[in-house]
Amino acid sequence: MKLSVEIRKMTHDDVEILSSIQKQAFLPLYERYHDAGNPFLRGPEDILTRLDNPIFQPFTILCDGAIVGGLWYRSQGKGLFFQNLEPGEYYLQRMFILPEKQGRKIAQKAIKLAEESLEGANASMWIFPLIWKRTVVATRLPVTRIREQGLRSNRV
Repeated sequence: MKLSVEIRKMTHDDVEILSSIQKQAFLPLYERYHDAGNPFLRGPEDILTRLDNPIFQPFTILCDGAIVGGLWYRSQGKGLFFQNLEPGEYYLQRMFILPEKQGRKIAQKAIKLAEESLEGANASMWIFPLIWKRTVVATRLPVTRIREQGLRSNRV
């Protein structure tokens, strides 16, 4: 059965459920690494700070009409792995999906939909920590390539 994946701009009404999903999605990493910066340790206020800040583009992810996750892009500023975002560049800062919905290409479809809706976007960047290799991979792709080819999962 084909899943229907949609995104919409995140609203204040979504925050409580998204906070719960974020905790569920990040719990396994917290249990394994006990890192103080893990989103599992954050509450609804963490999401609200992105929702009410114009440098973020937050989206709610729906699958078959139900909220299953969230994601947000950053469109300005500096980060750990980049100096400055240029106009038209977006950094995918966080994404989370309900654990029981993971592995079904929902995130892949949501990223593609979000990329298509980012105004003036010409490049997108993701940073994935490869914990098992103790390294970090930064990927910057032109949005047109994402739109033409879609995304492939690197899931191990």
